[in-house]
Amino acid sequence: MWLKILTLLALFCLWPIVGLAQLPKDPLAQETLRGLPGVRLIVEKIDAEVERDGLTTDLVRTTAETRLRTAGIRLLSQDEVTMTQGRPTIQILVQTARSDSLYAYCVEVSVWQEMVQIHRQSSLPVWVRSWVTENVVGIKPHKNIHVLKTTVEDLVDEFIHAYVAVNPK
Repeated sequence: MWLKILTLLALFCLWPIVGLAQLPKDPLAQETLRGLPGVRLIVEKIDAEVERDGLTTDLVRTTAETRLRTAGIRLLSQDEVTMTQGRPTIQILVQTARSDSLYAYCVEVSVWQEMVQIHRQSSLPVWVRSWVTENVVGIKPHKNIHVLKTTVEDLVDEFIHAYVAVNPK
């Protein structure tokens, strides 16, 4: 059972790091947040089984929206983001795998921006992950999966600190 969980953690959390932008503490990654008028929030759909156990997509979205607004970071609508240079989008991803009574999980918050266009195809934008938290991975009993809300809060706070550092009021 433990081998299965560790394998799932590796699959969920290690394969996305190939080709990533710098880690959030890297000044270059943080600089990509300078001058952003706000961000569009996308919370990837959480597995139905996890939602039944208490961690819902809506809970994660509401938690992130509240923290971002409280910090003074404007949340852009779909229409606003399409009119904003770079189309800055913050993505929250919670990946899980269940084995018996345990969940293996990986949580990540990242910012995606349209950075360049391919010259041969000016209508084809190139999106890059310009800022990303380090993945938070772990194992929780299925009855305690709802406590991942705190992990999401912590990672959103990392983004808020990076954003505010280059966009002081």
